[in-house]
Amino acid sequence: YNLSIFSILSILLILIAMNFIGSISPPSLADSMVHHLAAPKYYASIEGFPFVAINPWAMPGLLHVLFTSTLLLSDGLSCQIIVFLFSIMLLLAVYGIASKYFGKNVGLVSALLIYSLPLTTELSTSAMPEHVSTFLTLMSFWALLNIFEEDNKNKLQWLFLAGILGGCSGATK
Repeated sequence: YNLSIFSILSILLILIAMNFIGSISPPSLADSMVHHLAAPKYYASIEGFPFVAINPWAMPGLLHVLFTSTLLLSDGLSCQIIVFLFSIMLLLAVYGIASKYFGKNVGLVSALLIYSLPLTTELSTSAMPEHVSTFLTLMSFWALLNIFEEDNKNKLQWLFLAGILGGCSGATK
């Protein structure tokens, strides 16, 4: 029993280390370089967010605004590290929700499953919005789950938070 928990935690730490190393390497995904870093770099260079009719996405998403402010202070690697940090927060959120409703062992296995997916590794090492959007969606879902807690007296606040988080998720992607 303890050996399996140790094994899962070891695998997770190895994956986290690999993803961190990937996130501090130069950008290599075409979509990341052509759109998710190029648009914020352009916005940072002109110090604003103009309407660009020829761009498939005429206005920047929420993550692009964060990337723009980051690029004003640093470089593209910082944007990749932001996405890596969101992948860690997603891992912790999956563990937290699964642990709360199904037990700590299920939480660990759930965290391992989501973090060991090849797409998770690919996206957590590049400046792509998928992990941020997934994290915000999962947090919105968690807020909705909290509405149905029996001892919860703040149902309206949880509903409001779920709506804000869901809207931020949509604005990110």
